[in-house]
Amino acid sequence: MGPRGALQQAASRLRMAACPWRIRRHPTGNSPFVYVYETRRGGRSQAARGYRIENDREVQQLVDLLLEADEDLRHGGPGLDWALLNLPPGLKPVGYSGRLQTWGQIRSLIKADIA
Repeated sequence: MGPRGALQQAASRLRMAACPWRIRRHPTGNSPFVYVYETRRGGRSQAARGYRIENDREVQQLVDLLLEADEDLRHGGPGLDWALLNLPPGLKPVGYSGRLQTWGQIRSLIKADIA
């Protein structure tokens, strides 16, 4: 058995982290982009047009983005911003100021200040 490819290793990394987003080749098999799908909350899926399958570094950057989104979701944040999947790795949309705090996060901060 030969070494595992970057895409397969990346998919395993997401699975082991119990991340709600997974990656694979596009179901038709003829797209050069990594395909991202959601395992929960309605099962949304989308081609990540900023990340090519044959570029191992981009695949790893996509996995890092998905793991960060998973961490954000676990802390009460909105999770994955699907718009980021269409941009080149590291590039943010114009006017992007990062994740906004959720009402639960704001409430926790205020409760901590009052206590």
